Amino acid sequence: KAKMYHFVIVILALIFLVIFSMQIELKTLFQFLYLIGFIPVLLHLKRISKYQNPKEYDPELKVLALSTFLISVLLSVGLIVWKMILMNQTSTFI
Repeated sequence: KAKMYHFVIVILALIFLVIFSMQIELKTLFQFLYLIGFIPVLLHLKRISKYQNPKEYDPELKVLALSTFLISVLLSVGLIVWKMILMNQTSTFI
């Protein structure tokens, strides 16, 4: 049950992150830069699905924490770049 809970929480977080980024008007692909961080998370879920012994989960916590940090940094960079592009476009009309 704990493994299923983990999968649901992680997958829902990824889905909601994509929904959030799609709410922003698409100006550049930098908005989706954070998708690179999905790769280690999905690999993490694949490895977790194969584990039988709960002690095998311990090293995966570090992987998930670093992947989450990577996603947050990439999302921030993408949003900052998007905002800079948006500001440059509006300043040319003033």
